[in-house]
Amino acid sequence: MEFKNREKELDFLGRLKRPVRLVVVGRRRVGKTTLVDHFFKDAITLFMPAEKTENEIIAGWVEENRTRLYLPVVSTFNDFFEYLFEKEMDKVIFIDELQNVLKVNKSFLYDLQKLLDRYKDANLVVSGSYISVMKKIIEDYKSPLYGRFDFTIKLREFEFRTVAEICNEFNYSKEDAVRFYSVFGGVPKYYEALERLGLPGFMKSMESMFVLYPRPLGEEIRTMLREEFGKEYKMFFSILSSISVGKNTLKEISDYTNKKQTGLTKYTSLLKDDFELITREVPITELGKKRGHYRITSNVFQFWLYFIWKNYSMLERNEDEALWEKVSKDIEGYVGTRFEDIVKEVLTSGDTTLPFKPERMGRQWGRIPGKPASSNQYEIDLVGLNEHTGDILFCECKWKDLSIKDAREIIEELKEKAEYVQWKNGRRREYFGIVARKIDGKDKLREKGFIVLDISDLC
Repeated sequence: MEFKNREKELDFLGRLKRPVRLVVVGRRRVGKTTLVDHFFKDAITLFMPAEKTENEIIAGWVEENRTRLYLPVVSTFNDFFEYLFEKEMDKVIFIDELQNVLKVNKSFLYDLQKLLDRYKDANLVVSGSYISVMKKIIEDYKSPLYGRFDFTIKLREFEFRTVAEICNEFNYSKEDAVRFYSVFGGVPKYYEALERLGLPGFMKSMESMFVLYPRPLGEEIRTMLREEFGKEYKMFFSILSSISVGKNTLKEISDYTNKKQTGLTKYTSLLKDDFELITREVPITELGKKRGHYRITSNVFQFWLYFIWKNYSMLERNEDEALWEKVSKDIEGYVGTRFEDIVKEVLTSGDTTLPFKPERMGRQWGRIPGKPASSNQYEIDLVGLNEHTGDILFCECKWKDLSIKDAREIIEELKEKAEYVQWKNGRRREYFGIVARKIDGKDKLREKGFIVLDISDLC
């Protein structure tokens, strides 16, 4: 698979002047190493494994580079990098997965601080996959490396339209692009894995990667999360499991985990701010609201928690086929829950034909006045609004094929729910939309002034 869609990062890197002091962070498999190697052609790439001794790691680096560089056979990181900074000052030194040094030789961070202060013209790029650990290493003012790097690139996953482009090159349908993105998100390595598997169909890919032995992604994600969370991984897993099955308010998480709400806030804060694995949503018209719903930010983590971790005992009992039967029955429903996020991403990209530019967009929910408690809640998939113009869009997202009759009924229900939304009432300009997998007669609905999109419009 060719290098794709890092134009912003490449443009930024192209404007940097040496000496370069750069940090690249992002989750595993997101393409950090690929980006650095692609741009810095002269980079000396040094991967930092966590499972080897300092002496073994240095010996490996020397062996890997012996055909292009003379590197000393020394026993300490300090001596090795002192040589590089002095003798190879014109080249970029790239330490890949810097956070692993904490498991090998924690004191090297202090040595590296001194080396960077002494060799001010040395070019150093470091990367890290564990967001919380890298924050402590680079951003904590108590860390020896605080203030030693000029810039940080936080590498994100590919956007949906890039994944749709990849899937098109692989001869997958647009519907399958939505399905793959709903599971893999925009993680480049997982699409490279599809190539290596021979580009099987969506269902076969999911079965091979997550369920059937050796289920590479099923085991990898479990390992990734355990390494990220450390000793308290069980508590974090419980909270994420709760959120993955829709128990996503603080009270619901408390009931699910059997832990008091006051004891949960520490963990939810860490998951949100340090690990960046969850986000807290409030109704889009009430951004200041304290209580909200938590959501898992990563598609692949959500998928794994909902289908695999929840049923992990079945894998331990070698009940692969029974587990796959459960997954296959519910997988389209799961795709429907992520379709809303895809629609939001596309509608806010600026490339669609919306009648106005939303300043913010998200879910909306609340109470219906005058109704009994059992039926006094409403929810709208997406609401986009612009505070300055007073424009507001109400939109429903359906991962299914709709007839024009179905679409009209949904829009009528949407109009009714819109009356409960308290935002610039009497002073707003309202628009109504629907996005589905396929909509028959969408042009007729557009003639009525509705915003109507299906897969062919999204990618």
